[in-house]
Amino acid sequence: MRNDLRKLDHLKKDKLFLLLRPSPHSFKIKGVAEERFRLKNGFSIIEVLIALFIISLGLVGLLSLVQMNIRVNYINKNTVLAAQLAQEGLELMRKMRDSNWINEEDGDSVGWDLNMAAGTYIVDYNDDLLSPLSPSTGINDNNAILKINSDGFYEHTNGVNSQFRRVIVIDDKQADSFRITSIVSYQKEGRSFDYTATDYLYNWYR
Repeated sequence: MRNDLRKLDHLKKDKLFLLLRPSPHSFKIKGVAEERFRLKNGFSIIEVLIALFIISLGLVGLLSLVQMNIRVNYINKNTVLAAQLAQEGLELMRKMRDSNWINEEDGDSVGWDLNMAAGTYIVDYNDDLLSPLSPSTGINDNNAILKINSDGFYEHTNGVNSQFRRVIVIDDKQADSFRITSIVSYQKEGRSFDYTATDYLYNWYR
């Protein structure tokens, strides 16, 4: 009886040992998993360099777009200013013609186109007469440079030099009409930009 109990006890211990003993396959699977983990733990130098190269390409493209956007905005801003200054030149010529009409109404013996002979001129918002320029120099004459005065207005006499130049050209003179051309130019990065506005003045009030 005692021998049977001892045999039974040994059998139970053997079964428990077999259940608790790890399988050789489990060691193999665990080793493979650890090896894969070590291989995937971090990036190699080549991978890092490739990633940095791709990021740098994207940054270069983005920087080019930013520079282009700044340049386009600058040109657009100056184009608007040049258009306004050219239009102002035409309006100043209309003001002089209208002033001649008013003087005639007051009994002065003046013509509607007094002091408006064919030629190249400069004129400002506070001028009563045109100031002639040499046709050979025209827009390149230093007197054509527009200045910004203390009130923030553009004129040719007082203030700080701006990047704009403006001249008025009178031609195609007829008895009751003539053509006026207001030319404004500015430079950016060695390139010259011009804006021209043209109109005809008529003596329709006679």
